[in-house]
Amino acid sequence: MIRRETIKDLAAVRGTCISLYAPMHKSGKDTRENPIRFKNRVQDADKQLEQAGFSDPERAKLFAPAQDLLKDHEFWQHQSAGLAVFISSEGLQYYKLPLDVPELTAVGTLYHLKPLMTFLKNDGRYFVLALSLKEVRLFEASKFDIHALDLDKVENVPNSLAEALRFEVYQKHLGHHVVSSQGNATFHGHGAGEDDRKQNILYYFQQLENGVHEFLADEEAPLIFAGVDYLFPIYKEANHYPYLIDQGIAGNPDEWQAEDLHQRSWPLIEAYFSQGQKQAFAKFQQLESTEQAGTELKESLLAAYDGRVDTAFVPVDKQIWGRFNKETRSIEKADAAENGEDLLNLLAIQTFINGGQVYTLAPEAMPGSRDLAVIYRY
Repeated sequence: MIRRETIKDLAAVRGTCISLYAPMHKSGKDTRENPIRFKNRVQDADKQLEQAGFSDPERAKLFAPAQDLLKDHEFWQHQSAGLAVFISSEGLQYYKLPLDVPELTAVGTLYHLKPLMTFLKNDGRYFVLALSLKEVRLFEASKFDIHALDLDKVENVPNSLAEALRFEVYQKHLGHHVVSSQGNATFHGHGAGEDDRKQNILYYFQQLENGVHEFLADEEAPLIFAGVDYLFPIYKEANHYPYLIDQGIAGNPDEWQAEDLHQRSWPLIEAYFSQGQKQAFAKFQQLESTEQAGTELKESLLAAYDGRVDTAFVPVDKQIWGRFNKETRSIEKADAAENGEDLLNLLAIQTFINGGQVYTLAPEAMPGSRDLAVIYRY
């Protein structure tokens, strides 16, 4: 799963950076084409480095991990729809992608990351908390997959209401209770009315929330609650995670497998993710004729390096090849990848590094079908 930290780490690499993208086959006889496609990308990159003056030993050393990967038969038999491979003097990293990507070879002073940024957009990460009185499950998900997280790694996270209200804890906070052999909690004292029942559940959720909050510390991904209707407002009362979304998944989550939760959660979260892009798009259109927005490459790229770009729209499958000189603050365009690097990729990376929002779109979805569009901070 591609995370912001993934992009951040890759964006920090400098030097000779080789980025290779290729569509892959998941199964069948066609998987034999997978290593061939990768080999073609490697040969293309090797040719570019040779033209740039790299010696045979230098290139052999740089591509040694790629040659090892080519020999890994099992690796090529178990692929996703796309593959991204990044090579530098620090070694090789690869990412199996849930969508197919166009073949691309990019050699530059930093990695070509625009295609990866697509996975931070409308198909980004989110969490699902499946919560009942008998069971607690936390999942991490994206548009393409979902997997359970191990809450046992965090101390004192109750797995059920009965566990939260153990005799000694319950006696201290609420009164006496008895836990049946089936694991269901029955309560005595204080009249055992609806108010007491709510307090019992609230206490359970507060204990749970302490652990969930610790587990999600430093996260900014949205959280969806899955549970019966009457529990959601009680959980909201206990919740301290600022990215809990207002709409939950109503029903008994104990009856749902991970894929059921994924199917129910994605339509809700898709609307949540797309809202930000729609608002940014509308804001650009509003500011388009003012000095707070821009569509010129040099002006936008300089602003991105200066940390002045708040939002950047860039086409994911289009490149403007060239070279940017930070010292002279000048741009020289090129006619092919061999003679430069994608200046739109530089714009996207610098915007991202400086805390701006990057939207990678299909060329036809760009504002006014332009090559780029930015909103300035000032």
